[in-house]
Amino acid sequence: GPPPPPPMPGMGGPPPPPGGIPPPPGGIPGGFGTGLPHGLQPKKVYKPKGKLKKLPWKKIAPIKIKGTIWENLNETELESLVQFSKIEESFATGSKQRATKAPSNDKPAKQQKISVIDQKKAYAMAIALGSVKLSSKQICIAILELDPVVSPQLLEQIQHNAPSAEEREQLQAYADKQDDVGQAEQFYLSLAGVTHLVPRIRTMIFRREFNEKLESIKPDLRAVIIASQAVVESKALQKVLQLILLVGNYMNAGGYNAGTHGFKLSFLLQLRNTKSSEHKISLLHFIVDIMEKDSSDLWGVVPQLAAAAAAARVDSSGIRAEVQALHHGVSAAKNAVDLVKKGASVPKDCFVDKVESFLKGAEEDLQRVTSTEDQMKVKFTEACTLFGESATDTTPEDLFGIFAEFSASLQQAQKENRELREAQRRADDKAAAEAARAAATRNKRQKIRVDDDGKDKGIMDDLTAALASGSAFRKGPRKNRRPRAAVAGRTASSSSEEVAAAAPTPPSPDEDTSEV
Repeated sequence: GPPPPPPMPGMGGPPPPPGGIPPPPGGIPGGFGTGLPHGLQPKKVYKPKGKLKKLPWKKIAPIKIKGTIWENLNETELESLVQFSKIEESFATGSKQRATKAPSNDKPAKQQKISVIDQKKAYAMAIALGSVKLSSKQICIAILELDPVVSPQLLEQIQHNAPSAEEREQLQAYADKQDDVGQAEQFYLSLAGVTHLVPRIRTMIFRREFNEKLESIKPDLRAVIIASQAVVESKALQKVLQLILLVGNYMNAGGYNAGTHGFKLSFLLQLRNTKSSEHKISLLHFIVDIMEKDSSDLWGVVPQLAAAAAAARVDSSGIRAEVQALHHGVSAAKNAVDLVKKGASVPKDCFVDKVESFLKGAEEDLQRVTSTEDQMKVKFTEACTLFGESATDTTPEDLFGIFAEFSASLQQAQKENRELREAQRRADDKAAAEAARAAATRNKRQKIRVDDDGKDKGIMDDLTAALASGSAFRKGPRKNRRPRAAVAGRTASSSSEEVAAAAPTPPSPDEDTSEV
């Protein structure tokens, strides 16, 4: 029939036909009514005959599929390659394995060990124990006797992986069943009789490393003290600074920095940055040139700053922290001795005696190092004050780093000055040689010109005299060899004359030709 009339304004459309709205031709489009994004087709639903093991993959949300390789993958295209019955046979859940008669010589299944200590700590401790050839009992005795047979590395592992208070309490339940727990648990159960294990181990490590750390501090303290004294007592350094101040004030005349009384030492490292007008040298090269020509040995500043290089490598904050750590270690060792004294007596326990003996000498050594550190601070403060630097804001690395680099730059500039002078000498020698060659060439040309002029003048004088006397017109013997053609002509003429002379002369008409 005819289509229904349009609805009145404000009214909805006609009611849907009975049974709802029919689907469009070709079925429901992808994503429509399925909760999937538009264009994404629902996957085929499989129905295995039995329950199968599930794969623990993480699904990508359908809304994130677009633009990935999964968008256009249709796995049903590969169904012909898969035997689904084989999947059901191989991966069914709850499937019973075929009963097989175990061989008579099979060993019983190994019993799972009980873990009490944190898994990571237990694993690390098992590796550490496996790397040494000592039994748990030997390690226990070595700890009680402070025997160095136990390496510092193993001691650190024992300390780091020691069970917590809660774990120690749980371990006590297996004191008589040590075979039921893991290797790390068995090891710490064997150390249960060692009271205050962690403080002991920490003290053993400190005692083992004390002398090495103390000796590593002493050279650094001495380096700063020596360098501080060197720069304070260096007269050459003070005179070099005086020279730089003079040159600087002269160059700054009329400017903001004119009339300066002193400058920060960091400026010493900027002398190279001020170039000459021709950019051939820097202000540093200029200063070095003056220093080399000075008779009062300004160049003595270089050996007097030699100690600055070692002091510049000193980490002052590291020294301070190391000394504080040694003091803290001594205090911790004293506390450990007090704890062990209060605890129950353990056979073969030498901890208290050996640590107290160690502490007596350690405190004396540490006191001497502390005094040396105080001396270093005094000397360094004196050096900073002398050069107008703040001892609070300046470190030995800063102060002596400037002096060490300045000394090195002086030596480098001296080398470059010598190279420049040598290059200038070679250039001057080359220019002089070229000038000499040019002068010789000019002299030679002038001599040739003089000789030629004199020769020409003599020839003209002789010719004039010959013309005046007439001798130029008289034939004389030819001194020069005639040309080949002239000689040949003369030879032919002579032959003709000889033939004519040899022939009889004809009688004249008046002569009587009769015989006499």
